[in-house]
Amino acid sequence: MNQIYVAFMDWRTASFNPRVDRWLAYKVMESTRKGRGDSALKPEVVSLLKEKGLPDWYLDSIRKIGYLAPKAVSVECWIQYLRLIWYKCYYPDAFEAVTSNIQNGGE
Repeated sequence: MNQIYVAFMDWRTASFNPRVDRWLAYKVMESTRKGRGDSALKPEVVSLLKEKGLPDWYLDSIRKIGYLAPKAVSVECWIQYLRLIWYKCYYPDAFEAVTSNIQNGGE
């Protein structure tokens, strides 16, 4: 399971390694982050990455990540939203103290 990349940060941390040129890894990671995983993997880039020893499933995950990344971000936002609601319902005094502290600049 630790070899599945569902977010661009997974690709970023895995691609900045000695096998892949840092500039190429950055360009592929940025294109993937912007949801253009397919356009980042031109045939010459694919052949270069395969030459460096990256497996096919790795390249397939880059192609699919454009669809998975927005969903992962959406799920994370909902989880944070549910946490806020939970604290507001079960610890209203602490929730109000923290939110008013943040609104006043953290003083």
